[in-house]
Amino acid sequence: NNVLSGTPHAAIRLSNTTAPGFSIKGNTIGENLAGAAANNGLVGISLLSTANGNTIGGEGSGEGNLLSDAVPDPLNPTMNAIQVAGDNNTILGNRIGVGSNGSVRNLFSGIQLITDADGNTIGGDTAASQNEISNIKNDAVQIRKAFEYARSGGFPLIVCAPEPAALDAIEAMVREFDIKVG
Repeated sequence: NNVLSGTPHAAIRLSNTTAPGFSIKGNTIGENLAGAAANNGLVGISLLSTANGNTIGGEGSGEGNLLSDAVPDPLNPTMNAIQVAGDNNTILGNRIGVGSNGSVRNLFSGIQLITDADGNTIGGDTAASQNEISNIKNDAVQIRKAFEYARSGGFPLIVCAPEPAALDAIEAMVREFDIKVG
């Protein structure tokens, strides 16, 4: 378990990994040892395009990561909590956008899947596997892919807690990209 803050870019960055990959568990990003908000860089956890088969968080006690940030202007946060460009990664059981004491910690986005990030899983069907994502300015889960790639079915599996705002965003993506849900 690490407490990370004050980094200019990413607090944790992985590249050149293959399954079974690495596990990033139990870290606190964007707080100091006393639990007070501390500035972090642009990304909390970054998996580059060569980072494949990794797990961020977990279902066990203390395995999830806490990702927050202290921002000078809460209306204009800049940090993305988790950014994934690699394939076949699993993101589960993390707390994003809140402090360890439950305080509001605004972030720009929660989880971003970018470029050709294929086969990634966000959350799961148990309470322990769900990511808690709140206090986000942009999107809780953002998929940034080319339209044609998305239309061909290149989306990851996303399992969300039943929060109306998150469900509305996912329903909009399903309609926009004509995704089949079964």
